[in-house]
Amino acid sequence: MFEWVSARKLRAVARQVVCGIVLVVATQKSDAAPNEVPRVLNGSLETSSVHGTLESTIRGLTDTGPRAIWVGYSVPKVLGKKPVCVGRGGGDSDTCWLGRDDEGTGISTELQCDGSSSELWILYKIRQGQVRGVRIVARGVTLDAGGLPLVWLSGVRPADSVRELALLIQRPRSTMPAQLELAQGALTAIALHGDDAAPSELSRIGRQSESPVLREKALFWLAKHGGQLAERTIADAVVHDPDLEVREQAIYAFTQLPDDKGRGGLIEAGMHDGNAEVRKKALFWLAKLGGAQAEDVIMRAIKRDPVAEVKEQAVYALTQLPGDSGIPQLIQTAQTAAVPGIRGKALFWLAKQGGERAQTTIMSAVESDTDLEVRKQAVFALSQLPGDAGLPRLIEVARTSGDSEIRLTARLLLARSDDIRALQFLEVRSSGDAHKTARENTQP
Repeated sequence: MFEWVSARKLRAVARQVVCGIVLVVATQKSDAAPNEVPRVLNGSLETSSVHGTLESTIRGLTDTGPRAIWVGYSVPKVLGKKPVCVGRGGGDSDTCWLGRDDEGTGISTELQCDGSSSELWILYKIRQGQVRGVRIVARGVTLDAGGLPLVWLSGVRPADSVRELALLIQRPRSTMPAQLELAQGALTAIALHGDDAAPSELSRIGRQSESPVLREKALFWLAKHGGQLAERTIADAVVHDPDLEVREQAIYAFTQLPDDKGRGGLIEAGMHDGNAEVRKKALFWLAKLGGAQAEDVIMRAIKRDPVAEVKEQAVYALTQLPGDSGIPQLIQTAQTAAVPGIRGKALFWLAKQGGERAQTTIMSAVESDTDLEVRKQAVFALSQLPGDAGLPRLIEVARTSGDSEIRLTARLLLARSDDIRALQFLEVRSSGDAHKTARENTQP
């Protein structure tokens, strides 16, 4: 499944995609929609065909009075592997419960569906002359209509479906919660269409929508489709979108482009973007991709970026390189970075990685770094080594360091430990200090 930037985004997808396929790999395109009619429980089924345009056909069905109806049709979908349907929990595992007339989206549960299908079902909930909701359903599930009628249309062209869904996104007051939720559902439905009209519309939304939320989501789904249009639209958003959060989401979208096509955009943003927050995001996601180019760009930022926060983020990015490939660069930074604070950050993150190389580098900094604060940070880094690996080193520093401030820092850290070795050392040390003071006081 797709990896989202946060749990908030996962919840957003669950709200938007009800019984929806959520894994994109490649597309299958068709000019005509299949004519299979779904199985319907707890509701009536009427079949019809498109007369004129899809828009006029659906508008002709909107005079439903106070009661809701469902209108649906089939389109080619973006194909995926191991798809999952996200749907309302009915009784059977292959049943999607659409809900009653007065129900909202409710709680989402996972339903296993037919992953070999090349089709997708789009359903509109219409009440009092307006579309009130959009559901995306995997072909092959049984629809529990919750007592509502379902009108099933044949002969729907995918491009017309994309155009109809786009009208829901272009509605006025799209920033109102109910309208925004409807628009997000329509946007997701567009993204899952296996037709060239889908990426074109996603690009338009990503560039022109007044809603930052919709621009963000359009860029994400556009990246999943890939292609030069997606690459150009995302790169343009990184530089020109007026909303910083959208620009940061565009950076993430680079990572979703297939075949490593987003690497160049991340490198460009990490090195040259005029906004420090954008550079920070680019360095983080570039590290996730890994590779020699990523390492070079991150080390360049540590050495040359004019903003301290970007330098610090670059140090952290070294920890995000695959495996332990960032450890040599962390060691180099801890030993040679011109800015003392950056050496201290590198020591901290090096400790989190653990291992003998980390311990050796940190102890070297405790003993020989030219900056007192960095030496103190190195002592603290010993306390951050995994498990109790740093405890013997802290005791050694507290006992033998030639710098009284370094010995004191180590003892204060040992005082926070419940380990019996730390307690014994401090007790012995305290007793020895007391005896020494007593002798000094008794001398003439």
